[in-house]
Amino acid sequence: MDQLCPAPGCRVDRVVRVGPQTIRVVAHGCRDHARCPECGRVSHAVHGRYDRHPADLPVFGREATLGLRVRRFYCRTADCPRRTFTERLPGLLAPRARRTRR
Repeated sequence: MDQLCPAPGCRVDRVVRVGPQTIRVVAHGCRDHARCPECGRVSHAVHGRYDRHPADLPVFGREATLGLRVRRFYCRTADCPRRTFTERLPGLLAPRARRTRR
């Protein structure tokens, strides 16, 4: 695992207390590439970014949410049916999941 990515494929930017019983962890994917889930080719071409907000287990008795900035990549393989795809963080979050894997 990359030393700049201590969490499963992402880097924590900050931890914020958003209420008396809620903590938000803000993070982003830290690899410079992603592998297309359809054809398996590596892409470095970023299409865009968006935020996900999955729930997590409580931390020290407080509700925890994750503000995760993920990237969409272009698949440059001509015969691949998928034109864009989202970077995967399999150790942390399944595709389209609303909760982390913890």
